[in-house]
This record gives sequence, C-alpha cells and structure tokens, in this order.
Amino acid sequence: MPESIPAAEQQRLRTEALRAIELEVVPAFRRLQVFFDEEYLPASRDTVGIWDTPGGAEWYQQRIRWFTTTELTADEIHAIGLREVASIRGEMQKVIDRIGFKRSFEEFLHFLRTNPQFRFTDPQQQLQAYQVMAKRIDPLLCPRISDGCRACLTARDRSRPSPLPTRRRPTTRVPRSTAGVPVTST
Repeated sequence: MPESIPAAEQQRLRTEALRAIELEVVPAFRRLQVFFDEEYLPASRDTVGIWDTPGGAEWYQQRIRWFTTTELTADEIHAIGLREVASIRGEMQKVIDRIGFKRSFEEFLHFLRTNPQFRFTDPQQQLQAYQVMAKRIDPLLCPRISDGCRACLTARDRSRPSPLPTRRRPTTRVPRSTAGVPVTST
C-alpha cells in the first residue's frame, strides 16, 4: 500500500480484506463449485459442437456458406487448411535450408518470434510496412475484382453484418463503409 496511508489504517484495511475474502469470496466460490459439479456438468451434453444439436449440421453448413461464400463442406475446408499448412511449412523449410539454420523447426519459430531484428521499433515504420504488404496482397484476396478488396465491400450486401470474425468490439461505432476493411494496430 502507499506510504501515504498510515500503518494502522493499512492494517485495518488488510484485516477487513481478509475477513471479506473468508466470509464472502471463499464461500461464493464453494457454492459455485457445488453448482458446477452437481447441476451444470450433469446437465451438459457429452459432445461439443453445434453440429450435434437439432438442426445443428444444417446451421453449421449455412455458416460455412456465409463466411466462405462457397458451397464447400467443413471437411473440404479442413482439408484445404491442412494442405495450406503443409505448403507453408514446406516454404518455411526452404527458407531454413537457404539461410543455413541448423536447429529444429520449433527453434526457428522461437528465433522468429524473439529476435529483435524482426520487430518494429517505430509505429510509423510498422504502419508503412503493413500498408505496403496490404497493397501487395489486395489482388490476391480479390482476384476477380480489378479495384482490389475495397471493391469487395461494395459488392457485398451491406444489410448484413461483416462476415469477418473479430476478437473484441471497437470502442466506437465503425461506419458501415469500413466494415470488413483490415485494420492494423500500431
């Protein structure tokens, strides 16, 4: 605690905190454990995944169509992912061989993640590098549209929310005109 709080007050606060933990927090966690063990888990399904619920397989396939704009099945998409991972791993191995890295693949990944030469120190440099990369990959992301990925936004039905998954909500409302536009954090 800060030195500005007198020692006696610090001791009183510590005693109150310990008492609150003993009388309120610990019993609440015990009640939660009992609920979890005796009610929640016994009422839970033994399987996971929406596919195992009534209409779940159809709903899941509809979500696949929504997010991928294809008629591929989950197994087909998974197989594509496995092929792509193998291809990327193969390309990475070529780089490892070319530069003469003599340790394991896992050590190479650790080297890439931790070596300062692969980190930006200036946010503006990072933003510029991202912008250059984005311009290089735009045509690959939207090969049938000559105006790049921004044109994808106008082609999509804007009455539906963006199909791109996000991990956190923005603190301010994102205008519809920018929905689906990749953003980088500097």
